[in-house]
Order: sequence, then C-alpha cells, then structure tokens
Amino acid sequence: MAVEIRIPRLGWSMEEGTFAGWLKKPGDPVRPNEPLFTLEGEKATQEIESIGEGVLHLAPDCPRPGQVIPVGQLIGQLCAPGETPVWGSSAPTPATPETPPRAAEAAPKPGALPPLSAEVAASPSVRRLARQMGIDLNQVTPAWPGGRVMEHDLVPGAPVPANSHSRLIATPRARRIARERGLDLRQVRGGGPGGRIRERDLQTGMPAGAPLAEIPDNAIPVTPRRRTIAKAMVKSRQETVPVTLTTRADATALLALRARLKRETPKGEIAPSFNDMLLKIIADLLVEHPLLGSRWEETYIVPPGDTIDLGLAVDAPTGLVVPVVRDVRRRSLAEIAADSQALVEKGRQSRLTADEMRGALFTLTSLGPYGVEFFNPVIPWPQVAILGMGTIKPQPVPLPTGQDGFTFRKELPLSLTFDHRIVDGAPAARFLRDLVERVEVIG
Repeated sequence: MAVEIRIPRLGWSMEEGTFAGWLKKPGDPVRPNEPLFTLEGEKATQEIESIGEGVLHLAPDCPRPGQVIPVGQLIGQLCAPGETPVWGSSAPTPATPETPPRAAEAAPKPGALPPLSAEVAASPSVRRLARQMGIDLNQVTPAWPGGRVMEHDLVPGAPVPANSHSRLIATPRARRIARERGLDLRQVRGGGPGGRIRERDLQTGMPAGAPLAEIPDNAIPVTPRRRTIAKAMVKSRQETVPVTLTTRADATALLALRARLKRETPKGEIAPSFNDMLLKIIADLLVEHPLLGSRWEETYIVPPGDTIDLGLAVDAPTGLVVPVVRDVRRRSLAEIAADSQALVEKGRQSRLTADEMRGALFTLTSLGPYGVEFFNPVIPWPQVAILGMGTIKPQPVPLPTGQDGFTFRKELPLSLTFDHRIVDGAPAARFLRDLVERVEVIG
C-alpha cells in the first residue's frame, strides 16, 4: 500500500514552509528514518525523515526548490516495487502541532472516512465524534460564519448557539482591510485557528467578484523567516524592559592578540576572530555575574548552569539568524573559532537546524564591519542581555597624569542591552566594567 509524503508542521504556528529540495531521486528505494527532503520552517532548515518505506514517486505538482508550500500538501508517495502511484488531490490536509518532522504517513485503511480538506476547521473532540458517527466532515456545512464545524453541526435539528451568525472571528488587520474594501467577512472562510479570518484569507477566500489587493509591482514578499524575526522582535519588546549602557575599551591588547594568533595559526585552520575572543570573555564573566545569563520565569529566575552556551548573531541573506556556540567556557579559543566559523557559514547558507539555534544564555552581535559604533541591540527573549560590538576606531585620550595634551588610541565601542526587570543598572554597569578590564588585558 502506498505511503503518502506530505509537508509536516515543524512548529506550533507554522502554516507554510519553503521546500529546499529532495535528498532522494525519483525511483530511489527509501527506508524508514532515512532523510527524504529538506524543508525551511519558521526558524531553521531541517531534514525531514521518512516513516515509511518503498520506491519514491514525486507528485505531478511537486514543488520546486525555493517554492513556498502549505503544511499538509502532498508532494510524493512511497510505493512497493512495481506499484503505480495513484494521484488524487494534493490539497493540504490538517497537520496538528504534535506532528513530528517526518514526511510519510500511511494511507487510510479501506472503509475509513476520506481525509479532511484543508478548508475544514474542527476541534479534536468534534473530529472524534464525527468518526464515531461515520460523518464525513468534508460534507458538513458549519453554522458558524467563521467556518468552524461544531458538535451541533453533526446532529440534524440540534440547537445552534444564540447569535452564532453574528459572531465573526477575525484579526484586527483583516477587519480594517475588509472595511476599506467594502468586503462582507461573513462570505469569507477563515483559515486560522478556530476559523479566524486573516489578511491572507481575504486574498484566497474572497467571494467571486470581490476586489483584490493592489500589490505594487516592486513589492517584496514577506518570507516565513522575516515574519519569524518580526514576531521575535515584538515578543522581546512586549516581554522585556530594555536599557542600554555604552562604553569604550582600549583595544590595543585585543588587536595585538588578534595579529599574533593570525601569525601563529597553522595554514588551513581558522584564526580566532574578535567575536571569538569576546565570547570567551563573556562566558567567564557570566559565572561571576550570573544574573546577566539568567532566564525570567515570572515567579522565579533560572541562573546559568555549568555549561555556558552563547548566541552569535549572523547576517544571512534570508535575515538575521543566531546560532549557538556550545560550552564556550570550557573550550579552547581555537575550538571556539572553528565552531563559530562553521555555524556562521551554515547560517549564511540557511542550513542551520533548530537545535543549533536553541538554548543560548546570552548573545553577542556586531555591527563593527559596517562602521557603526554604538547601537541598541534587541534582547533575544527569553535571554536577559545582549552585547553589541562596534567598529574599532582611533579616539583622543588624555596623556598620563602630569602631562598636558591628548594622544590617540584605538578603542572598541560596547553596547550592553539588558532587561531591567531582572538586572538593575549598577550590576549591569559592573558587568560592563569588568568586561572592559578583561578586554584591555587579554593576551
């Protein structure tokens, strides 16, 4: 019996993903747990494993690499040798948040109800009741205008809750756009949770003849990655009280160490960068200043443990990503350099996995290569703090005591943003002061 291959849900809020490509060719034999294709979700690109076995056949409308496709879409089948795949509708079927990141799901048993259309919205209890009653939810017309099937829809003559036809579930943005265009939301089927009508439903679910949105020719589509970044920024702004402190550190010792390491690093190996050196210093300081590496849990605060994992912000073509360098405090500078370099390359190629971006206690970000000195980095919630590193520039400083005039030395601008709910100004200032001292005597 053929096993269907559908796009899985990789996160609670994921509704679509970017197909990155097959890892098997049509006609290849596939065994359970073998990587089958790669899919870019909201946070990372993952290899999707097969939970079935058979010969791979691609769907006639199989997505191309880089194409955005909805969760649940049929993209292929695994068939027994000599078996011919039968292609019906490739419309997406609902995928619950618990669906593991595997692609092949067994076809329904003979006599079972047909798979639900992606348009059907119903709670698990309603779906279970429909199975027990032998009712095909695809054939049920919901009483709620939002399109969600309820228990009373399964029982003919059952009372419909009062005012059901006046209840609309829609996002504020969808309501505003509907008012501007003169649309009747009661004629639009919502595709969000609980039948909620979203902005995208006004494009795909509008009644015939309704005016379409006027999208400029030069408009740039908002990718799933960009939406994820936007949500993370808003989450940080809503959940933290950010304060930024700035200072400068004498970069003389840092520059000297960097030059020496470049000379001494064997050919073919990675010389530690300024980022690697700062990561090493930060890891040691978080042991002395644990609040800066803690996590707020409303009724308690979780300090860092023995393992110090640090995030390193990377400017990737698809948007900002923050891979995590593991166990920084107990590893050598050379090991940190090799690890961070590999993560940066994977980030720029959109090949980071979710695990490689999870669990950082503190993040380092740098705008130094772009000539920026001080800035206000956004705290990656639920972390407590983030350090911004600026460009090293010559700055005027007074001559030693007893001498008049000024001289110039190269200094490193540092911007520490912290959550004032957890850390007060003085402890944050002490952390920054100790950081400056370590930078100035490094090597």
